[in-house]
Amino acid sequence: MKLYFYIIFLFLIVGKLTAHPVHLSVVNMEYHKEERSIDYSIRFFKDDYNYLIYGIYHDENASATSDTTIKMDKILASGYFNKRFIISIDGVPVKPEFTGIKDYESDVWMFFSIKLSQIPESINIQNKIFLETYRDQINLLILTCGSNENGFTFDYQNTEQLISLKNIY
Repeated sequence: MKLYFYIIFLFLIVGKLTAHPVHLSVVNMEYHKEERSIDYSIRFFKDDYNYLIYGIYHDENASATSDTTIKMDKILASGYFNKRFIISIDGVPVKPEFTGIKDYESDVWMFFSIKLSQIPESINIQNKIFLETYRDQINLLILTCGSNENGFTFDYQNTEQLISLKNIY
């Protein structure tokens, strides 16, 4: 019986030592039909963000809370995230407005907004956030339309999703 517990204990310890980090981003998107707008936030781990900005700025002191980075967030958002998270409305690419950033202990949230000229029939999402960095990256999208919520998963092999709003709203 003791041997059984030692084996389980050893398995748990070895498993903890060899585990790799989870690479995950979450996009919370809200479609406001009456206001003709889409608001969304992109949430990701601060370590991944710091790795990204180090690659961009080549500055070991740059981090999610450094003065250098805070001044550059708008450029980073309009650069990297607008190239890696692309939204098309009824087949036409749109450029979101960067509306802010929130820095938490372990993660970072970036906020964006899109004003629509008409009520769309479909939204096409291309999500390649951090896929060039981590092959095991998983990007989740939670789309809220009124009282309906739908979830979508993006990864290295599935980077694009066409969403019909007729079936969701």
